[in-house]
Parts: sequence; C-alpha cells; structure tokens
Amino acid sequence: MGGAAIGWGRSRARVGRRLTGLGYPPEVREVLNSAERCLACGRPLRYLPDKDARRNRGYCSMACYRAKPPRMVAAERMLGEPIREAILDRLNRGQTIEAVANQLGVRKQALYRWLDLLGIRRRCVWE
Repeated sequence: MGGAAIGWGRSRARVGRRLTGLGYPPEVREVLNSAERCLACGRPLRYLPDKDARRNRGYCSMACYRAKPPRMVAAERMLGEPIREAILDRLNRGQTIEAVANQLGVRKQALYRWLDLLGIRRRCVWE
C-alpha cells in the first residue's frame, strides 16, 4: 500500500519523503531540522516521542507547510530579506522570471507557484 495514490496523485512514499525532509538538498534539510518554531507562523513545535524517530520537521500543520514551503524559507534565509520583497525587487528591476528563479535556486515553475502563493501578479509593474 506504500505506492497507493493519495490526494493529487502523489504516492504515500513521496509525501513521506517530503515531510521527513529526505527529498530536499542539505541546506533545506538543515533549516527543517533546526526549527524550534513553525517556519510559516512561528508557533512553538511539539515533537513526537524520540523512540518513534518522527517529528513535525519545521511546521505545525500541513496548512503552514503549503503556505510557506521549505525551499521558500531556505531562499529567504539565504537572501536575508523577506521573500516577497526580494522577488518583487528583482522583477521590478527588469529581471526575467527565469533569472529570478535561478538566483533563488528553484525552477521557473516553482517560482510561478510562489508568486501565486504570495499573491504577486503582473500589472505595469510587479505588485
């Protein structure tokens, strides 16, 4: 049953790897493992017993996980400024979506998802 589809066609094994941090590069895993408060909302995290070897890896709920994905948090820490302002600044300076995505270390499709999550849309300028 490990490969049974759940949700949007994702397998349980794939979702499990994401929640344990095994599907992320080392810098993102480090952010997840060192978190004592939720990376999205700031609530203190409660860990499951050590013998179980599972814990809530940086997030208090799936809603918080979806609101601010781990790669977004890692990019924000790398840049040293809020991710929304960093993206808007780069786009308004005339950089392409692809160039901004490369600077943040994500694919173009991921950046488009982030723009949607952050409520950034294009008018005459990005806002």
